[in-house]
Amino acid sequence: MMIQVKHNLLYYAFLVNALFWLIMASYYTFVRFSNQSQYLIIKILLFLEFFLYLVFALKLKKKNIWFYYLAFPFVIANMILSVTDQVGLLDWISFVLNSGLLFLLFLMQKSI
Repeated sequence: MMIQVKHNLLYYAFLVNALFWLIMASYYTFVRFSNQSQYLIIKILLFLEFFLYLVFALKLKKKNIWFYYLAFPFVIANMILSVTDQVGLLDWISFVLNSGLLFLLFLMQKSI
């Protein structure tokens, strides 16, 4: 029972991160940089981030062991990237969300 709760918590944590990145991507695409084509790569990367979090959530829901092990470097890389440039409020939100994911991944380590 407790293992299933942990799996669901990890799944929903990845979904929350995906939602965060979807909101960020939408904001930067349709509001902040709506008429500025030079930011196209940033917009694409933001939507890619959303897509990857969503894929991780769905694959981890199905208890795919490979995605569990791929999630560690993915989350750690995102934590590092969120504090290596101009750090603002959204970077700290991303860092905190990813810290929670990393904690949950470590909790799940014995039950995978």
